[in-house]
Amino acid sequence: MGKDLEYYKDCFANLHLNDEKGRGYAPHKPILMLSIIALFRQKHITNNWIFLNQTLIDEFSRIWESMDTRSFVKSIVKPYYHMQYEPFWRLKVNLGYEEAVKDYRKMYSMKNITESVQYAEIDDELANILATELGCTELSKILIDNYFGNNNNGNSDYR
Repeated sequence: MGKDLEYYKDCFANLHLNDEKGRGYAPHKPILMLSIIALFRQKHITNNWIFLNQTLIDEFSRIWESMDTRSFVKSIVKPYYHMQYEPFWRLKVNLGYEEAVKDYRKMYSMKNITESVQYAEIDDELANILATELGCTELSKILIDNYFGNNNNGNSDYR
């Protein structure tokens, strides 16, 4: 299968999520991806480099607050780090931090991850898809339908 919209729809529908016993699957990765989609729509992201900057943090917080996430602790750092286990996401590690990045426990603080990681890189094909309204719409729908259903407090402004 080529890396087209259908490929990424499948990837987004099958994100590797942490199963929080008794609380369900952690919503962090889907919210991070919804945040990235929103920033592509707003033209804050225009290529395949995803920086952990204030714009992304603010968008993540905005979407987080619009969802029913009350049983989880809001953190953008963990999903930003753990997205590297998805087939379309790679971390660009700063020189000299290659070993530090291997210890996930050290990557759970904003200070450590921003010191260690320059940016995340998504597939060029995914960035090209997210540069289109159709791509943003289809991938947002997959994330919302698969991970949130009707638990979005009636808010749909991130679509």
